[in-house]
Amino acid sequence: MPRTPNQMAAFYEARGFPQNMVETLKGYCFITVGIRNKSRDVIWLEQDNWRFVSAEGEVERMHRNRWKELWTAMAVPQAAQSTFRWTLLPEELDFRPDEGEGGNVVLKRTDGPFSLMARFVIGEDKQGGAVDVRIDGVRCANDEEAK
Repeated sequence: MPRTPNQMAAFYEARGFPQNMVETLKGYCFITVGIRNKSRDVIWLEQDNWRFVSAEGEVERMHRNRWKELWTAMAVPQAAQSTFRWTLLPEELDFRPDEGEGGNVVLKRTDGPFSLMARFVIGEDKQGGAVDVRIDGVRCANDEEAK
């Protein structure tokens, strides 16, 4: 689910984030993702195995470590940094049968549609093969289209 800049700004403002942090976040593309393991095996979320590709090439995903560097440079309070990290989809997570997780994936903003290509490795020991998922036609939401 793509989120508009104003939706994300309102969410973070309501949690007391400083204005410079909110303004920075409005410049990015937020996609809220929900994942549920409907199989009988362990599946692995590993965002390093995800690619976002547009007609112009790869759309850059902002890894959580880059946010830490940015927030530190901007002197963002630790409480806001922790809350922000809590809203992100984990970088890596094992899903047991019927477990679910959700969070935001943050990308550099792009105007055109793009595809998400995600690989989920299977098995407790990651030796059960993989499932590849492709979702086409994903777009960054903007405030004008939301009206």
